[in-house]
Amino acid sequence: MESSSSPFETLSDEDLCAACTVRPVNEAAWQAFYERFLPFVYRRVRHGLGLNSTEVSDLVQDVFLKVFLKLDRFDPGKSKFKTYLSKVVSNLVIDHLRHGSELRAGSFSLEAEIGNLQLRATQNPEILRLAAERIVDRAGGAAEVPLIRDLLSGTDIKDLCLKYGLSMSAVYKTRARVLGQLREVSGEIPEY
Repeated sequence: MESSSSPFETLSDEDLCAACTVRPVNEAAWQAFYERFLPFVYRRVRHGLGLNSTEVSDLVQDVFLKVFLKLDRFDPGKSKFKTYLSKVVSNLVIDHLRHGSELRAGSFSLEAEIGNLQLRATQNPEILRLAAERIVDRAGGAAEVPLIRDLLSGTDIKDLCLKYGLSMSAVYKTRARVLGQLREVSGEIPEY
């Protein structure tokens, strides 16, 4: 019987966290981290959302994404890692319960709005340029322009969270705002 144990299996939680914060990223350390804490995170998320929630696995992935981005801020002198991890889970569950479902419900048709503009743009190609200019002008800051471009190109929400270091809630809020701007711009652009 062959054992394929990793050197990370015997580390304490805090030592494993330290191994995961080393850059460049140690994939074996993160794999051990994920395997060790997945059951804990899954139970906590399922308990927070309810047993029948269909969004448990999405939120579990959000927890790990958040930890991946913020693990270097964990201070083992202040608390044990599972306490820190519980707080991350609790905050994401609360954020999701407060805002998550309403944001997703209000932002379902970004692709449809883009499709409508594209259909109209076949009649007049200037429409897309005008729409893009108006959306970017209303973005509120140059820092948000790359995120908006990625949203408009259909980049996956989780990829955007990782790329920009944002929560899913923040990306959904931006997505909902862009959707509103698309609807506004569509109304301002004359039909051809």
